[in-house]
Amino acid sequence: MRHCLIISLLFSWMLSAAPFVNHNTVLIVGSTPSKKDSISEFCSAKWSSTYDAYWNDTYLMWEILYEDTIMGWPNDNIHVLFGEGDDWPTENTRYQAPWPLTHITDRAAYHDDVDDIFNDLAYGDDSAGIVAMDSTDNLFCWTFDHGGKADGVTSVSIYDSLNPSVKDDILFPFGEFTPHNIKGFGGYIYAITKKTVIICNVSDTNRIEMASRIKKHYCWDIAIKNDTGCVVGDTLYFYDLRNPENPIFIESINVNRDLKSVKWGDYIYTGCDDGYILKISKDSGVIDSFPGSGIYDNLGLLDYNGEEHLIGATHNNLTLLRTQDMNEISSLGNLGYIWGMDVVDSNHIYVISETLTVHQKTEARFHSLIIDNDTLKEVGRCTEGTNYTWNDIVTKGDFAYISARYGSDNKGYLTVIEATDPLNPVIKNRTHITNKETWCINRIGNMLYVYSGFNNSGIDYDVTLLLMDSVIIDRGFAELVDQIKTNKEIYWMDQCQCGGFTDDLEGYNSIVLTASHPNIGTFQCDFNGPFYGDSIENEFFPSLSDTFYHGEFNFHVMNAVRQKKVWPYDGSAPSVDSADANGNRGTSMLEAYNWNLEYNSREMESPMISDLGNNASTTYLEWDDLLPPSVPEGFTYRYKRNTDTEWGINLIWNDNDEVDLSGYNIYRNGSYLNKTNWDTIMILIIIGEILFDTHSLHLT
Repeated sequence: MRHCLIISLLFSWMLSAAPFVNHNTVLIVGSTPSKKDSISEFCSAKWSSTYDAYWNDTYLMWEILYEDTIMGWPNDNIHVLFGEGDDWPTENTRYQAPWPLTHITDRAAYHDDVDDIFNDLAYGDDSAGIVAMDSTDNLFCWTFDHGGKADGVTSVSIYDSLNPSVKDDILFPFGEFTPHNIKGFGGYIYAITKKTVIICNVSDTNRIEMASRIKKHYCWDIAIKNDTGCVVGDTLYFYDLRNPENPIFIESINVNRDLKSVKWGDYIYTGCDDGYILKISKDSGVIDSFPGSGIYDNLGLLDYNGEEHLIGATHNNLTLLRTQDMNEISSLGNLGYIWGMDVVDSNHIYVISETLTVHQKTEARFHSLIIDNDTLKEVGRCTEGTNYTWNDIVTKGDFAYISARYGSDNKGYLTVIEATDPLNPVIKNRTHITNKETWCINRIGNMLYVYSGFNNSGIDYDVTLLLMDSVIIDRGFAELVDQIKTNKEIYWMDQCQCGGFTDDLEGYNSIVLTASHPNIGTFQCDFNGPFYGDSIENEFFPSLSDTFYHGEFNFHVMNAVRQKKVWPYDGSAPSVDSADANGNRGTSMLEAYNWNLEYNSREMESPMISDLGNNASTTYLEWDDLLPPSVPEGFTYRYKRNTDTEWGINLIWNDNDEVDLSGYNIYRNGSYLNKTNWDTIMILIIIGEILFDTHSLHLT
C-alpha cells in the first residue's frame, strides 16, 4: 500500500507584554573577624576554615543566582550582607568578584543592616534603588553562620497567690549557656548567664523590655546596694547602676578565686568554688573568710538576735555564720541535694532539694526551717512526684514559688506551696509557663520572673542567628520578613540549630530548608562518602598550600540546584543531573533537599523541610520573568523508518536555555500525545498497513 503523509507543524505560544518583575534574594553571613582584628591571625586560628567556608559558600550562592551564570538573577536583586560590608580577602581567585565587578558584597551584616534590607524590600528605598515588593514577587533568603539557642525570661503575675498567670516573655540572644541567676531591684531584673548580665526594664508589669547588658568573661551572680552593682564570677566587678539603661564600670577587686554567689549587707559576702565564704570590703578587699566545704552557690542574709547572720548552702549542707567574726553557729545536713534557698527571717527559711527514693527515682522536696537557740532546724516538709525537678525558689508571704521542670520533655512549670503552717507545707498548684527548661526565679512585688534555658527535648524552637554585633532571634527575623508582600518565599539555612526558625517562617506560600533540627548543630564538609562523581568535597590548592571548605548541607544542595559539582571547577566537574529526579531540566527545592538526604555524610546533621503548601516540588531558584518562554525556533522534521511496516518522524527544534522553560507538550490531531524536556522527539506515524493521511503536530 502506498503511504501518503502530510505533516502540518503548528505552534501554540502565549505572548504578552513584559510585566515588572521584582523578585529579591538576601544572603546573610554575619560572623567574621572585624577589621580591627588581624586577618592573618585568623587564617592560622582555630576558626580559619570556618570563616573561609562562610565566604566560599556566600560567593557560590551569589554565583549560582547571578544573571551571567546559572539562575538568571539581576545583580541588583541579589543583596549580599557579609561581615563588615567587604568581600573576604581570599587569595583564591575562584572566590573573587569576576571582572568587571570589583565586589559582590552590598552591605555589612550588623543587626541594623539586616533590619534595613528587609524594611527596604517591604517599603522601598529610593536612595538604594530598591522598589517595594508586592504579591507577585518571590523572596529567597539564605543564611550561613553560627547559630545558637535562645534563653528567656517569663513574667508571671501572683496577684492571685494561688493562681499564677503568665504576662509576658522575652528571649535573650546572648546566652547559649545555662542561666546562672536572676535578681530583681527596683524596676529592673538582672539575668545572669556565663558571659553576660542582661538588664531588663520591668516597670510596666505587663511587659519585659531589654535595657542593656554587661559583658564579662565569666559571670555568676549580682548584688546591688545604694545603686552600685557587684557582679561576681572570676573576680568582683562594680558598676554604677543609677541608670540601669547605661551601666558604668567603676572598678574591680581580684580575689584569685572563682566566685559563685554574692550577698551585700554590712559587707560583701561571696561563696567560692574552693569551699570558702569571703567577707570583703569594697575599699579594703578581703578582710575575713570562712573555710567551709563544698561550693556555696546559695547565700542568704538575715538579722538574728540583733546581729547580721549569713546562711550558706552547698549541695548537701547548710551553714549558719555570724558575719561579725565569720564563725559557724550551726549546720544542717541530710536534706538531699540542695538546689535553692530563700531566707526571709529566722522563722522562715525555705530550701528545695532532691533525693533518691528506695526505688532509685528522684524525688523533689520542700523544707521549712527555723533557727531555734542558735540551731538550724527542719520543722516541716512536703514532696513532689518523681516526674518533677525543682530548681530554684522565691517566696511571698506564706507562699513559696518554685521553678520546676516536668516529664520527659522538661517543660517549664511553676509549683506553688502554701506554708501558712510551716510544720505542714502543702503543694497547692502547678502551672505550665514555658516550653523551656526553667532554672532561676526571683520576685519584684507581685511579679515573678523565671529565667529559663533552651530545652533540648525537641519542643523548644527559640534559636538565633549570629550577626556581626549581636544575634537575631528567630521570631524577630520572621517579623522582618512578614512585613514584605510576596508570592513565594524560600528559606535556605545552614547554621547550628537553624531548624528552630521553621515554626516562625513556615506558611502556605513558603518553603523552609534547614540543615538541622533546633537542638542539633551543623558542620563543614568532611571527606567521607557517599560520593558522586569523585571523592572531593573540600578543595586543596597546591599553589596556595591551602584547603578551601564548604558547609556540608550547602555543598550538596548547591550541587543539586546547579546540577554540577562545585569542585573541581575547571570544566571536569562531574554532572549531577540525577538530582533532577523527574527529568524536567531543573532541580526543584524538594529534589535538592532529597539529594542532600542521600549524600550528606554528616550523621549528626538532621536536615528538615517545611512545605505546608506542597510547593517545593514545583519551586525553583531560577529567576521567573513572569513571561512564557520564547517560541521555539528551527522547528523541522525528518522521516525515520524503523522497519518496513513502522515509520515515524523526528521532530527537531533549537534548544531553548531559558531558565523558566520546563518542557514541551506534543499534540497530534488535537489530542495530547507526549511531553519532552529536550529538543528532539520521535513520533510514530505508521504501524503495519494503517494509513494516516494527515498529521497535525501541535507543540506547546
